[in-house]
Amino acid sequence: MAAGQAVENLQEEITCAVCLDFFRDPVMLLGCGHNFCRRCLDCCSADAAGAGSCPQCRLPFPRDGFRPNRQLANVVAAVQELAMPAAEELCRQHCQPFTLFCRRNGILLCAACAENRAHRAVPLEEAAREYRERFETSLKALQEEDERRARLAAAAEEMRQEMLTRVDAEKQKLLAVLEGLRRVLGEQESRFLIRLGRLRRGLEEQRRGEATELARLRQRRTELQTKCRQPDSDLLRDAQITLSRCTEWRAQPLLPPMPELEADLEDFALKTNMLAEAVTQFKDILGCSLEEDLGGYRRATVTLDPATAHPQILVSADGRTARRRESPPAPLPSGAERFESLRCVLGQQGFTGGRHRWAVEISRPRALQHWGRKISLFSLEGTSPASHQQFGQRIAWRGARTTPIPPAKPADAPRSPLAEPPWQLREPQNPSG
Repeated sequence: MAAGQAVENLQEEITCAVCLDFFRDPVMLLGCGHNFCRRCLDCCSADAAGAGSCPQCRLPFPRDGFRPNRQLANVVAAVQELAMPAAEELCRQHCQPFTLFCRRNGILLCAACAENRAHRAVPLEEAAREYRERFETSLKALQEEDERRARLAAAAEEMRQEMLTRVDAEKQKLLAVLEGLRRVLGEQESRFLIRLGRLRRGLEEQRRGEATELARLRQRRTELQTKCRQPDSDLLRDAQITLSRCTEWRAQPLLPPMPELEADLEDFALKTNMLAEAVTQFKDILGCSLEEDLGGYRRATVTLDPATAHPQILVSADGRTARRRESPPAPLPSGAERFESLRCVLGQQGFTGGRHRWAVEISRPRALQHWGRKISLFSLEGTSPASHQQFGQRIAWRGARTTPIPPAKPADAPRSPLAEPPWQLREPQNPSG
């Protein structure tokens, strides 16, 4: 107890009265002999000149009325180096060594602290042994988890490397295929262009030949007209030769036949159509483009069927928009597919499978929330108006973004888009009202 009190007294002697901590760069006031940290004394100066009063006894001192206390600084350093390790093992409140541990609060206790009944005190060694065992158990579990995750990470990295290798291989394969495709297309393009050029040159040659023959014919006609205006003696001179020249034109056809060029053109047109079909099949094999295939959903073009629209719904001529009629409609032809009680309209398209998406544009922004609850996917079992009334029991979405639908038979394709179709409500840039 005496040793603890001595340590406490020593700590008080080397504690600054301003910051209540051990002295840092201590200085002593020459007037009163009190010691303070240099920084604490600077903070207590009353004026800009540095003069002030002692924080402890209020005795005024001039700007240079203090000096460093190196001896006290050495004492503080010695206490911090030697005494603090022992002080750390003492209770700050009772200055007694820690010998107990509180299970409830998880803090160290001295014998005096243990007198408080709020603590559940156990010997320090016992608590240390328990926690050491718990730490070792946790450490073992962490090591096992670390090893397990390291193995998983190594396996995952091996799989990633394998997949990266496959990605690079597929990339090279794709580049080679595309390069070969470009080469084949380039060769075919050159061949087609050569054939087209040959056809064009043949037609142009025929055009020039026909023009030449027509010019010669007109020349013969002019000669014959001139011959007819000549006197008898001149007219009869070389008359047989002139007639033979005119007769040979009658044996030639008016338009020379072009069977070879026509056959080449027909063959070229056939190959062009075959190429167009191949391109279409190629697109179908590859699937939709990135714009048409977003997240596995294919964009569907929905056209509304006016024959199914409720009498109060007016469908545009192109079937792309629908709005509510402002005035009572004229009597509409009734049909087996027309909605009578529900303000609905079906789409003309149907899907038996796949993943489709479409966007719905609402002209009135305040109706977005309403339509967000009303747009639903359904499949009608029948075509009679009675089956339409079951629509309220056939709503599939009910506010969800997607709904899995079992595949339907091709003959029973529903009249509305099918199979997890995410829809998007979109507000136009310039709402019409």
